[in-house]
Amino acid sequence: MVAAQTAADVMILDLAMPRLNGLETIRRLQRQAPAIKILVLSMYDDTEFVSQALRDGASGYILKQSLDDELHEALAVIVEGQQYISSNLPLPPPTGTPAADDKPLTAREFEILQLIAEGHTNAEIADKLTISPNTAGRHRANIFEKLGVHSQVELVRLAVKRGWVILKEPPESLR
Repeated sequence: MVAAQTAADVMILDLAMPRLNGLETIRRLQRQAPAIKILVLSMYDDTEFVSQALRDGASGYILKQSLDDELHEALAVIVEGQQYISSNLPLPPPTGTPAADDKPLTAREFEILQLIAEGHTNAEIADKLTISPNTAGRHRANIFEKLGVHSQVELVRLAVKRGWVILKEPPESLR
């Protein structure tokens, strides 16, 4: 991950990104560059997203609508080693960490899970990730088995509930 190789003290990150969502990016950055502080800048004001981002290692969370009013304050607080949560989000900092078995998927499976949640077929996933459709299908089957789900709808609901994927809007196939 190129971001982990920068000399940055703070990274501003949006949760809604193509292919690899912001929550998984936070997780990876925490493993590869734990000294970088992460400020999430997002339009999502859902408490689950906020809590999950903070549990995964974000140092702060502000809403895009609060950007002009809070960015400088959030950065100053985060640089001092404290956590910042947007004033429009009356949440206490989360406590505890996810259970070890709460994320049984590999990094590649998380990428594929995001693409499945966006409604992509095995062929489309294969094309995006430069793998064979058979490999994409095996990953899909492994994800279903590991999570104990039997349908794409069930998979997406579980992934959204656990904060593993971010959907701007449900894919056509799930409407």
